[in-house]
Amino acid sequence: MKAWEIRGEFGIDNLELADGPEPEPGPGQALVEVRALSLNARDVMLVEGLYDPNLVRPRVLLSDGAGEVVAVGEGADRFAVGDRVAGAFMQGWTDGAF
Repeated sequence: MKAWEIRGEFGIDNLELADGPEPEPGPGQALVEVRALSLNARDVMLVEGLYDPNLVRPRVLLSDGAGEVVAVGEGADRFAVGDRVAGAFMQGWTDGAF
């Protein structure tokens, strides 16, 4: 799997294209093949070190994305392979008033 990561110093010129193993979903998790994404203002702030200067690195950027579930881990009964999903960085909020 390839991913752009913040590794060492902050700054757009310090992003690195990393090559890692194909992920496997753990218990209660779903693996999503990303089909569309958008890097937003939060992502830019992360790259520049303005959002959280104590960010644990390496870190993959992606606040907004959508795709299809391609695998589910044991006990992941909310989603099924083939479901179309959109990720959110506020994972505990699934619907309703904020």
